[in-house]
Amino acid sequence: MKKMLFPALAALLLITGACTQKSEYTNSLPADIEALVALQPATLAEKAGAGDKENQALLQNLKDALKKEMDAATYEYAEQLLDNPGKAGIDLESPLYLFTSKTLPQGALVARVADKNSVENLVGNLQKEGIISQSGEAEGYTLAEGKLTMAYNASTLFVLGQQPTPALQDSLQAWMSQGAEQSFSQAPEFIQMQAQKGDIKLLYPYGGLLAEYQKFMGNPMLKNKDFLKDLQITAGLSFEKGRIDLSATPYTDNEEAKALMEKQAQAARPIKNTYIDYFPQSTLFLISSGMDGSASYDILMANTSLGEELSAKDAEYIKRLFGMFQDDFTLGLVNLTLNRLPSLLAYASVNDASPLKELADNAFLKKQLGRGSSIVELEADQYVLRTRQFNLFFGVRDGNFYATNDETLYKDILKKCDPSAAKTSFASEMKGKKASCVLNVEAICQLPIVKMLAGFGGSKNAVYFAALDNISYLKGESDGQTALISLQMKDQNSNALKQLAELCKAALQ
Repeated sequence: MKKMLFPALAALLLITGACTQKSEYTNSLPADIEALVALQPATLAEKAGAGDKENQALLQNLKDALKKEMDAATYEYAEQLLDNPGKAGIDLESPLYLFTSKTLPQGALVARVADKNSVENLVGNLQKEGIISQSGEAEGYTLAEGKLTMAYNASTLFVLGQQPTPALQDSLQAWMSQGAEQSFSQAPEFIQMQAQKGDIKLLYPYGGLLAEYQKFMGNPMLKNKDFLKDLQITAGLSFEKGRIDLSATPYTDNEEAKALMEKQAQAARPIKNTYIDYFPQSTLFLISSGMDGSASYDILMANTSLGEELSAKDAEYIKRLFGMFQDDFTLGLVNLTLNRLPSLLAYASVNDASPLKELADNAFLKKQLGRGSSIVELEADQYVLRTRQFNLFFGVRDGNFYATNDETLYKDILKKCDPSAAKTSFASEMKGKKASCVLNVEAICQLPIVKMLAGFGGSKNAVYFAALDNISYLKGESDGQTALISLQMKDQNSNALKQLAELCKAALQ
């Protein structure tokens, strides 16, 4: 137990500072960094309410637990650190960087040293706990080794997540003494990450995300995926009053990737909220985007293998099918019950209805539907796909495409709802974006099926549903350049991180 508590305490101390200035210690960041997180811990602690009176009891419980496991001298030092983390010798007014690199795949941490003597005191106490086994002077820094490897001098603390080999010790020597020009701190992607707004900032290679995507979805259809390996994602996570925001922006110096992203941005149009009044206020999930169908088709054909797999006739038809969609496309999950399929509703602005008629009259498609399924024309440009499992009503009215699997919704097509989704707090935030989607958590919590599930599982399950009930909605949006994910809480007066901390404490009780 003793060997577990002190590392936990040390980790706690490393996340109690803030990022307010830059210093030369960032020169030690290796140039081959692949993924990086920059923390503003004191800001996080303040926003979480760590210094509030109600959290002092939690701090005292931690002190009591440490007192049972440590000798008097070590406990006295640990208590001082809990009361004043600055006694660890780390500059808690500078950022902490956690990262992985080609040389350090198991990760490392870099922090600014405020007082070298205090760091040495920390190392001495870690030696008492058996975490550090030996410490000695190297060229320009002190190296402490054991279960944890620490290199430090008057300005920099470098903590490794692996045992140093002779080759790694040589690299460590170079990192501890290198100038800004050799450091990752001068990389343009690092500079872009630093410019992100956030209490936590991140840099991650898109190749890692692509690999995870491929595990679930298979290989993307892109003809040339090599340039994506150079793509980086810079992000910032912010905790505000009643809201958590995660913004993400791509970075690349590959001209081919830049050109593709620019074309994709141009193919998307600002959302006009054309159809927001046709969805009820209680809509559970809403997704909307501004479309230029012809431009989207050109991008698809130029950058995927689809064009090579289609006949000239099929390619021409798909071009006209894509081209009919202009401006707003909106899809909503309107209702969810136990005894029927989810109710879906979609609208889109179109400039031509003939591609739909060709689709409905396509003999090959009708053959593929098989027995028990058929496409029936209800009236001009309006159809229903009948299957044994569901009916899909679709068509074009007055330049508006519609589709729904709910006959009740079909009967009210293009009729404004009262109250409508336009009265939600997120509706105005969707307008003007290139793409936006919202999960209406508040409406989901009002579903009979959710209320029924909340009654199962006892008090512990009730805590989780109570936590869910504190959320208003989850939103994702893009302006064509930057993506933003926001979690909106019902309580607009307290910081969202403090609210999450309170929910976590309730769940652990």
